[in-house]
Amino acid sequence: MRMIEELGRVLAALMGFREKGESGRALALIDETLTTHFDLNLDQLLAISEEDFLVEITMVTNEEASLNMIAEMLFQHALFVREENAARSLEALCRALLIFYYLDAESDTFNLGWQDRIEEIDRLVRQLEA
Repeated sequence: MRMIEELGRVLAALMGFREKGESGRALALIDETLTTHFDLNLDQLLAISEEDFLVEITMVTNEEASLNMIAEMLFQHALFVREENAARSLEALCRALLIFYYLDAESDTFNLGWQDRIEEIDRLVRQLEA
């Protein structure tokens, strides 16, 4: 439950940064969140090949809430860098998508939030690849 509350707090802060156009602060918060909770940073996550990504990330954590937070941080990062670095945004989106697909397949319960994120990421990936 603590991880879900933390995710809510971070997402609220990111929304505030988005409204103020403070992408630098948002990216720093995303990296700080990943470092604090998982001892990872975005560069490390994006350096893992897509083929090895799920194996490596589930060695760090296999808890739904934690994986959800990592996927959400990747997704948020992609949104903040989309305009100035489409390639990095695409990398982050593809890795977030892998986690959300994994969560959807492995969870015992249906999660509409994951389904919504999967659809949104699919749409963004198609836009970036066009």
